Amino acid sequence: SQDRNVPIFYISENPFICNCHMEWLQRVNSVNNLYLHFPKVVDLDEVSCQSSFAQSDNYIPLLNMEESDFLCEYERQCSPVCNCCEYDACDCEMICPEGCRCYHDQAWKTNIVDCSAQDNEVMPKRMPLDTTHVYVDGNIFKNFTTDAFNGLYKVKTIYANNSNIQVLGSDTLVSLSTLSELHLEHNNIEKLFGMEFSGLASLKKLYLHNNKLWYIHQHTFANLVNLEVITLHDNSLINFPAWRLVDNSQLTHISLKRNPWSCDCQFIESFSIWISGHKEQIIDENDIKCFNEDSSTSHGYQVIDLDVSLCTFNSEPPTASEPKSLVSWIHPILSICFACVMMLITFFCVLYRHSIKDWVSSKLNDKISSRNRNVHQVSNPQYDAVVLYSSKDEGWVNKVLMGELEYGDNSYHLCLQHRDLTVSENMTQTLAKAIQSSNKTILVLSNNLITSEWYYLKELQLTSNQQLIIITAGDMLMCNMDDTLQSLLKSSVVLHSSDEQLWHNLRIAVPKVVTHKPNIDTYGNSSECSQSYTASNYNMNSSRDNLKIHIYDLPPPIIPTANSHPASVMWL
Repeated sequence: SQDRNVPIFYISENPFICNCHMEWLQRVNSVNNLYLHFPKVVDLDEVSCQSSFAQSDNYIPLLNMEESDFLCEYERQCSPVCNCCEYDACDCEMICPEGCRCYHDQAWKTNIVDCSAQDNEVMPKRMPLDTTHVYVDGNIFKNFTTDAFNGLYKVKTIYANNSNIQVLGSDTLVSLSTLSELHLEHNNIEKLFGMEFSGLASLKKLYLHNNKLWYIHQHTFANLVNLEVITLHDNSLINFPAWRLVDNSQLTHISLKRNPWSCDCQFIESFSIWISGHKEQIIDENDIKCFNEDSSTSHGYQVIDLDVSLCTFNSEPPTASEPKSLVSWIHPILSICFACVMMLITFFCVLYRHSIKDWVSSKLNDKISSRNRNVHQVSNPQYDAVVLYSSKDEGWVNKVLMGELEYGDNSYHLCLQHRDLTVSENMTQTLAKAIQSSNKTILVLSNNLITSEWYYLKELQLTSNQQLIIITAGDMLMCNMDDTLQSLLKSSVVLHSSDEQLWHNLRIAVPKVVTHKPNIDTYGNSSECSQSYTASNYNMNSSRDNLKIHIYDLPPPIIPTANSHPASVMWL
C-alpha cells in the first residue's frame, strides 16, 4: 500500500568511499518515490564521500558527484563480448599497464589509466583500448614521441603536464580524434612545427603555459576547429602571429601574458589590433607587454597602450623600428650565395657536358686498359671471347649480346655456351677448353644462372687472371651468392646490361684479337662455333637497327643486403 510507512535513516557524517558500487546511494530517495519499498535517507544532502580515485583527501558532497566519479580499481578485466581473453594478444581485454593504477565506473563508460608521478622515461605500453582518461603527469619523458596512444579511440583527456617534455612528436597525438582536453603545461617544450595537433578535431582545451616556447608555426592550431581554451602565458614567444587564432572561431579563453613579445612595428601593429578586437576572449590583455631589443627599459610596454598609428609609445618611447643586425641577414645571404654557386656549376656542366663525358670515358678506358695489362694474356686465341650464361637467358644473349658483337661494326669471334658447345657428361672440361682457347671470358650473371647452372660453372675456378668480364642482368641479392661468386664480383670487371655505355665499355674490356675463323674441332663440334653462323637461324636481320635492343633490357642491378659490401664492386 502507498500509505504504509517507510523507514527513515540518517547517514551523514560517515567517511563514505564512493566506489562504483555506491552509485545507487545518490538516487536512493528517487527510487523510494517510485516503488515505496526502500528506506528514506532524510539527510542525503548532507552526506559527503571520497572517490576511490581521489587526487586529494577532500570529501565531496554526494549529490554533487557525477556518475563518472563512482569508480572501482581493476588490474585485468575481460569484456563479456570478448572472445580472446585467454590469449596473450587480445585487444578487447583490459589490462592495466605495469606500474599504473586503473579505474572504471559501473557502466565502464569511464576508464582511467593513472601512471602519474612514476619518474618514467618512456610511456607505458598497451593501454586498454577503452581508456578515456590518461594521467602520465609527473614523469621525465623529455622526447614525447610515442605510439602508446595508437588505437585509443575513446580517450577524452590526457594529463602530460610536469613531465619534462622537450620535444612533442608530430604523430604522437594524431590518432586521438575524440580527445577534448590536453594538458602539456609546465614542461620544457621549445618549438611546435605545425603538425603536432593535426588530428585533434574534437579538442576543446589545450594547456601550453609555463613551457619554453619561442617558435610556433602559424598553422599549428588551424585544424582545431572546436578549440575553446588555449593557454600560452609564461613562455618565450616573441613574434608568434597570435592573430591567426582568429581561425579558431570557438575560442573563449586565451592567455598570453609574461612572454617577451617584440615591439617591432611590423609585428606589434597586427598584434595590437587583434588584441583590441578580442578583449572578451583574451583574459590577460592588461598584462601583455612587448620589449625592444637592446633597450635599457626592462619592464616592457603594455601592448594595449601603444599608438600603433604612429608606432610610438606613451611613456619613454623607444625607437619605433630598429635596423636588423648583421646576424639576422647571414642565413639569407648564405642561401643566395649557395644558390648562385649551384647555378654556375650547373651552367658549366651543361656547357661543357661533352668534354666532361669524354674525360670520364677516358678515365674508364684507362681503368679497364690497366686491368687488361695486368692479367694473363692467352697466346694465339681462337676466339675473342667465350660467353657463359644460363639457358633461360638465351634469348637476350642471342638477340642482344650476339647481335651487337657478332653483327655490329668490327664483329667479334664468339663462342656461346648453349649455342656452340655440345652438351656432354664432362661439360666442365669442355667449358675449360673453350676458356683456354678464348682471349676473354664473359659471364652473364643472373638469377637464372645462380639458381640453375652456377653449381657446375664454379668448378671452372674462374679468376680475374683469366680475363673475366661479368655482365649483371636482373635483380639479384648478394645473400643468394656464394663466397666464390662474391669474390669474383669484387675482383673482376663488372658491367650492367641496362647501362647506356654497356657496348662502349664492353668493347674496351674485350679487345678484338682474332682475325681468322676459329677451328671448332677442339670442342668436338665442327660447325656450331663458327663465324659462318647466320642470323637467319634465329629469324634475325644482321642490321643492329632492326634488333630493337632496348626491348630486351633486363631489370635493375644487384641489390646489396645489410651484410654485403657493395662498395667493393666496381660498376662501370
